[in-house]
Amino acid sequence: MDIFAIAFLLLIFIGIKPAKVNNNYIGREMTTPIKGIFAVVILFKHCREYISTTAVNGWGGHSYDILFNAIPDYTGQLMVVMFLFYSGYGIMESFKKKKSDYLNGFMSKRVLKTLVHYDIAVLLFLVVETLLGRTYSTENYVLSWTAWLSLGNSNWFVFDIIVLYILSYIGLTLCSRYKFKMQAFLWYIFSASAVLFVLMFVVKSSASYWWWDTIMTFPLGMLWSAYKDKIEHRLNNRKSYITILITVSVLFSIFYYLSHQYMYIFFIPEAMAFAILLTLFTMKFEIKSSILDWLGINAFAIYILQRLPMLMADEFGLTYSPIMYFAIILIATMLLSAIFTKSTRKLDCIVFN
Repeated sequence: MDIFAIAFLLLIFIGIKPAKVNNNYIGREMTTPIKGIFAVVILFKHCREYISTTAVNGWGGHSYDILFNAIPDYTGQLMVVMFLFYSGYGIMESFKKKKSDYLNGFMSKRVLKTLVHYDIAVLLFLVVETLLGRTYSTENYVLSWTAWLSLGNSNWFVFDIIVLYILSYIGLTLCSRYKFKMQAFLWYIFSASAVLFVLMFVVKSSASYWWWDTIMTFPLGMLWSAYKDKIEHRLNNRKSYITILITVSVLFSIFYYLSHQYMYIFFIPEAMAFAILLTLFTMKFEIKSSILDWLGINAFAIYILQRLPMLMADEFGLTYSPIMYFAIILIATMLLSAIFTKSTRKLDCIVFN
C-alpha cells in the first residue's frame, strides 16, 4: 500500500517551488492544488475504513503499510481545515469586492447549489444501497437529503458548510442593510460559529468530534480576508514573518500534543493554527501541478462520491486484497468525479445562471 503513498508524496514535492514573494498565495491557483492534496488524504482515510484487518498483500501492521497509515493518522481532521478556511476567506473577499450585490443569488448559488449537488450523490447512494439489499430507518431516508444523516455517504462536512453559508448570509445581509462595520460582522460570525460548534458538540456528542472540531476555521478565513492588507504588510517584514512563523509553529505543536494526549477540544486551536501555518507556507512557496489542480477542481465530487466504489468493492470481497482494492477505488472515484463535476456544471448553467 505504501507505493500509493510514496507516489502521492512525490507528486506533492515535485510540484513545490520556492518563491521570494508569492502574491497569489491564497488565490485559486494556490488553493486549488492544496484542496487536491487533502482530497487524496481523505480518500486514503476513508478507503482504510473498509479494508479487512485480516487482509493480505500488505496490510495489518506490515512495515510497508506504515506510510499509507501515517498520512491520515497524523493528519487527522486537519485534512478538512483548509476547505473551511478557504470557503470563509472566499465569501469575505467576494463581499468586499461586490458589497450588497454579492448577496443577490447567494442562497441559490451557494446554499441551494451545494445541497442539490449533494442530493444527487445521495440519490446515487440510495440506488446502490438498494441494489445491495441494505435498508435504513425512515428517519435516515428523510434526513439524509439534508446531510444530517446519511445513506452510507459522507455527510457532516456538507451539513456544516451549508449552515455556515446561511449564517454568513444572515450576517452579511444585516451588515449591508444596517451599515454595520466589518468588525461587527466578524464578532457576529465568530459568535454564530461558536454557537454552531456548541450545538454540534451537544447534539452529536463529544465522541462525534468531526461534526464540530473544525468549524471555527471558517470564520478565521473571513478574519484573514477582512484584515488581509494589514496582515500582508506585517508579514512582508522578514523578521515579523519569521517571528510569527515560529510562534504559530510552537502553538500548533503544543495544541497538537494536547489534543492527541489529553482532550480533543484542543483540536480547535490546533486547527486554527494549522490554517495559519499552511497559509504562511504558501506565502513563500508555490505548488504547481496539473494533476493536483485537477484533483482540487474535483475535490467536492471526490469527497461525496468515493464511498460508492468502496461500498461496492467491499460487497464483492475485494477488501481482502488491499493493493487491488485501492487501485480500483482510485480509478473508479476519479472517473465518477470527472463525470459528476462535468454533469453538475452543465446543470448549474441551466438552473443557477
